[in-house]
Formats: sequence, structure tokens, C-alpha cells
Amino acid sequence: MSGRIAPQSPEPKKNKPTAKPFFQQTKKGYRPLPTVLSTVLIFTAVGLFFILFGSIILSYSLDIIEHSKRYDNVGDCINTKWNDTQYCNITIDIDEDMNAPVFFYYSLSNFYQNHWNYMRSYSQYQLLGSNLSKSDLDNCIPVYTMKDLGLEDNAIQEGAWNLSNSAVAFPCGLTAKWFFNDTFEMWSPRKEKVFIHEDDIAWSSDKDRKFNNMHKWKKSQWKDVEDEHFMVWMRSSSFSTFKKLWGRIEDDLDAGTYTIQIHSHYDQNAFNGEKWVEISTASALGGKNDLLGIAFLSFGGFVLVIAVAFGVRGWIFKNPRDLHYD
Repeated sequence: MSGRIAPQSPEPKKNKPTAKPFFQQTKKGYRPLPTVLSTVLIFTAVGLFFILFGSIILSYSLDIIEHSKRYDNVGDCINTKWNDTQYCNITIDIDEDMNAPVFFYYSLSNFYQNHWNYMRSYSQYQLLGSNLSKSDLDNCIPVYTMKDLGLEDNAIQEGAWNLSNSAVAFPCGLTAKWFFNDTFEMWSPRKEKVFIHEDDIAWSSDKDRKFNNMHKWKKSQWKDVEDEHFMVWMRSSSFSTFKKLWGRIEDDLDAGTYTIQIHSHYDQNAFNGEKWVEISTASALGGKNDLLGIAFLSFGGFVLVIAVAFGVRGWIFKNPRDLHYD
């Protein structure tokens, strides 16, 4: 009997992939080879798509009627101060009928709502209705108390006039402090008042989940945070010149000269800005935006030029294989 030890069969390797093409990375691959003809067809299709889509966008935008007018340089509104409300009238000439709904906007220029110190200066927990102390309002720098607001009584809701300077400002922060509080009334060419609806102007998500007053808020808050104008203001704009929805008109506006009376409380001189009002219709795609349609048309035209260039190149430097000539 031999003294040799019989070799043992090797143990199966753990985690060994199964012998299927997918796990063994042996599946057949496909790599398309672009040709002049396929490239021209693809670029042509993309260019036509952008031109078609841009034409639709531009068509909708051109159907929108829009009128705007500056008012901070008119009459007594020139002298607006935080503690001194001024009144002035402007007229807007509408040269064609505007079908309802008509949207009423205000616009500010040279106001940087996108500045980081401004954007972060608020407390979301406070806006949800929590009664927080000053020590809990770190994000509201530099506006924590009523004294920090520095507002006159005409900018504070009536029930909070007796709040002490050391009382916590509800709402706190720079964003709330600079809330736009001008108001407007509108009169038709027949001297009839045009009713401007001020409800349903804020996002439903904001109304349902982001803003709540405290219990018995009228004696402890300088501003009603459930006011939809306030909700609209708290959505910061990306640019220094912006417009925000103030109301909507549910009746058709006939062509003619309309008068808008402004109750001017908001002093824009602190940031050397301008104040405008704007009335506008809308389309299924939103407000007026000619630039978006022009951008699509321009890009589509550029892609078509590339397609033509490829076609000319393929025609001049013919290659039977590239052009599918066998």
C-alpha cells in the first residue's frame, strides 16, 4: 500500500458568479456607428422639434396682453416714507380687450432678494406658529425684536401696537421686515370700481403647510403670516428686478383708460429702487415669456445649420459606405 495521500478535491469558491452571459460579462454588445446620413437625420429631427416647440411657446406668449407703469415718480408717491403714507393715481391705457382672468402684479427693481443674508433671515418654525424666544431665533439675524424692526405703526397690524421694543418680533428676520405693503384700487373708464380679488394668490403648499398664526395672534404678532400677500412676498426672487402677484381680476377688461389709485406705504428709496404696477393676461403656459420661445427657435435653427453642414460635407467628400452606397 502506497504511503501517498490522495489529493482532496478543491472546495468550491464562494460568491462565484453563475455561468450566465450577463454575470460573466459575455453578452453581445451593440455599438452604433454614426454615418453622415444618420447624423443629418438626427440633427434635422432635433432641430425641427425645437423649432416647432419654440413656435408654440412664442405663439402663446404673443397672445398675452401686458401693460405696466411706474408710479414711485408720480405725484405724492415721490415723497413716500415709512411713517407717512402717500396717495397718487396713475392711468393705464388698454388698447384691446383683456379677457379674464387678468392678473395684477407689483414690481420692484434693484432689490436683491437673492442675497444670502436676506434669504436666510427668517425662522420657519416661528412661521409655523411656534412661540419662540429670542435665543431660538438664530436665523433671524439681525431682526429679533420689535425694536429691530424699526417700523412705524402704519406697517404693524393694529392689535400689536402696544408691543414693547424688547418683545420678540413675530415674524422675525429681514425678509419679513421688508414686506411690501402698498395697496391698490382700480377704476374703469366708466368710473366704476374694478374688484381685485386678493385670495388664492399664494401657493397651496404654502397656505396648507408653511404659515400659521399663533393662538390669539393679534396681540402678539406685528403681521398676519396667513395673509397671502405675505406668503407671496416670502418666496424670494432670483433676480434684483422682479414682479409678484398682488391680485386677480375675474371680469373682462374692455379697451380704454383705467385709473389705479395707490396707497403708497413702501419706501423704496433705501435701496434706490423703482415701483411698478402691471396687469397681464395669461396662457396655458403661464405668463408672457418671448425669450423662451426665441431661445428654442434659435437653438433649433442652429441645429438645422449643423445638419446642413454635415449634409454638404457628405456630398462633397462622398464615401459610399458612410452614405449607405454599397
